[in-house]
Amino acid sequence: MNIFHDIQDLDEKNKRGVVALGNFDGIHLGHQKVISTAMEIAKEKQVHLNVFTFEPHPRSVFDSSINNFRLSPINIKTDLMKSIGVQSLFVQNFDINFSKITAKDFVIHYLFKGFEVLDVVVGFDFVFGNKRLGNVELLYSMSDSLGFSLTVVKEYKTKQGNEISSTKIRNYLMNGDCEKAALLLGRNWEIKSCVEKGDMRGRQLGYPTANLPLNEYVHPAKGVYAVKVHLEDDKGKHQYYGVANFGSRPTFNKRDLLLEVHIFNFNSEIYGSELKIEFIKFIRQEIKFSNLDALKFQLNEDCDAAKLIINKLK
Repeated sequence: MNIFHDIQDLDEKNKRGVVALGNFDGIHLGHQKVISTAMEIAKEKQVHLNVFTFEPHPRSVFDSSINNFRLSPINIKTDLMKSIGVQSLFVQNFDINFSKITAKDFVIHYLFKGFEVLDVVVGFDFVFGNKRLGNVELLYSMSDSLGFSLTVVKEYKTKQGNEISSTKIRNYLMNGDCEKAALLLGRNWEIKSCVEKGDMRGRQLGYPTANLPLNEYVHPAKGVYAVKVHLEDDKGKHQYYGVANFGSRPTFNKRDLLLEVHIFNFNSEIYGSELKIEFIKFIRQEIKFSNLDALKFQLNEDCDAAKLIINKLK
């Protein structure tokens, strides 16, 4: 997949085609519908498709106090785009200066002059430009005057009739309902992070863990989850299952939030390695234990619960 960050870097084969526009945080089923619609148009007209997205997320630019809300930071977003067949991704740096560009100027200078776009595809609720004044109505008007086609994808719902939005997915995750989040995403919610050295208390208890900071990701409910673990090394790609705790580890009077993953049937040193973790099912809330024996007993119970959940998937 080709990734561009500047209009000047576009070569001729990336112009005069279809552009799908959106933040696409989470790349949920609604986002996937926008992108697949753009793919169909590009295939039918035998032209190139570019997916245009913004990084960082505009919310974090306008309010620096908002830190942990991302469903899919750029590393995950890039992986997901590639997995659904996107061949060209344009990642626009979103900063204060860019936010001052009016919606009309964005259409003229980026879409019309930059991409020389033939077709634009957006979701029904897409807004853009300074003060979010650009919308579908403006795009319709400007598409007529500038001579490109516009396709607006109607609101997309699950087979059960549920509305789909990134906000709703975040709320599900924050409430520990990763299964409902998965229904809207079309897959398990996943994070990527690098393993950090910890205090090795898990290893001392007989349950070694990979410690992962969640950084800008939305924080799921504190507690224990059944998870799937992806690890890539010089021998290839590997998949494991495990049990993970996200929280502040109150038994040890810790305060910083951390994801601790105990990987089943695994005993290798992977400090510094990047892991991808899929959240399968919430098991229980985080608990402060009165002693280490009680904690160790519960860890065994958690492993059994996670294995039971995982075995039902196989």
